[in-house]
This record gives sequence, structure tokens and C-alpha cells, in this order.
Amino acid sequence: MKTTKVRICNTEYVIKGDESEEYIEKIALFVDKKMNSIIRENPKLSLSTAAVLTAVNVSYDYFKERDQANKQKDLMDEFEKKSKDQVSRVRLLEAKIEKLTQANSELKETLTKTEEQLKKAQNEFR
Repeated sequence: MKTTKVRICNTEYVIKGDESEEYIEKIALFVDKKMNSIIRENPKLSLSTAAVLTAVNVSYDYFKERDQANKQKDLMDEFEKKSKDQVSRVRLLEAKIEKLTQANSELKETLTKTEEQLKKAQNEFR
């Protein structure tokens, strides 16, 4: 486990984790900016109150993004299902086309034979 020192609202914290130092610093900078923004808007807030408000705001943003991601996933799942249904439909239609093409070929062959028989019969009557 790695340890990384970060500063959030002029207070140093040591964070332990498996992520890279750059990643931890990026998160700490994000939290620092959020907290400082809240403190600038409400300078009389205590650090702990600012931290709680930051946690609430970040959680709100997280849940909002998660809900949006879930909606997108649902749309993608629906699209994938419709796409699979369409692929199945295309395959069925291709099979029907193949059968009709085969039947058409057989009918053409029968027609050709019938025309030949008709010509032969006509020639015999002459």
C-alpha cells in the first residue's frame, strides 16, 4: 500500500491506497477546490461543516452521474436487444429469400421444360 501526502484546505493529510500518487493528488486537488469554493461562498463555516457540505455535494454529483450512466446503460441494452431482434429478423428474411429464389428457379426450370414440351407437341401436330 502506498502513502501520499496531500493538502486540502491548508491541512496536510496522509492517504494510504493502491492508486498512484498522481491519482490521489488529483482527487485531493478536486476535494480542495470543492471545499474552497464552499468556504468562499460561506466564509463563516467551520472546516468540518465545509467538509460535510463538500461530501454532500460530491455525493449528489456522483448519484446524478450514476443515475445518468444507468439510464444510458438501459438505453444501450434496449438498443442491443432491438439490434439482435433485427439481426434475427434479417436472417429469417434471408432464409425466406433463399427459399423463394430456389422456388423461382424451379418454376423457371419447369416453365422451360413445359415450353419445350409445348414446342415439341406443336411440331408433332404440323
